[in-house]
Amino acid sequence: VPYIVHRKVEYGVVFILPAMGLQLLSCLLRVRVPAWARTYQAGFGIFALVAVLVPGYDILTLTLFPWQAYLIPGLFASLVLVVWCAARGNEEARTLTVGWAILLFTVLNDIMVAQGAVQNPRLVPVGFAAIMLSMAASLANRFSRMYNHLDGEVRQRTRELERSNEKLIEAARVDSLTGLLNRRGFTDTVDAEIARAGRSGRGFVVMLGDIDRFK
Repeated sequence: VPYIVHRKVEYGVVFILPAMGLQLLSCLLRVRVPAWARTYQAGFGIFALVAVLVPGYDILTLTLFPWQAYLIPGLFASLVLVVWCAARGNEEARTLTVGWAILLFTVLNDIMVAQGAVQNPRLVPVGFAAIMLSMAASLANRFSRMYNHLDGEVRQRTRELERSNEKLIEAARVDSLTGLLNRRGFTDTVDAEIARAGRSGRGFVVMLGDIDRFK
């Protein structure tokens, strides 16, 4: 594969990554992406298409700075959104705040390095690593909360089933009108007493009575 193809694919992927990152961020924060943000995301797709489809290597260098300038407002807006969600108690936003701030700092650093304003090393890989780690931690926290929630629901349903089974067993052993043991309850009790007497070696007494017009 020619070198220029490698470079075009590389630039195309880099140019489209912010749109994918913004979409993932909205999913993590559980916020709806407004129409203007969709249009902003589409702009990154246009940058990627231009870099890949326009012949020649010069188009890559020509589109790099405009793409960087186009990226900065989105990063600032995303950071404001993350901080706002964190202030409102969003657990994922609290995890993402540090990673997003580091990414913004590293992108600004690399833009200034590319323009010759500073002589710092390029730090965007560090920024991407920070945001990936923060997103991974956010997802792990969400899955942990979901698991704990589901585990609590399972325990609650189990307790409810146990109580229902106890009520069914009691209903099968007790006469609903008098509240006394019915034949099944009597049989179970006698079986238990016979077993107890066999273990202890002590006897027991059964008294029978016939009550007319009891019910």
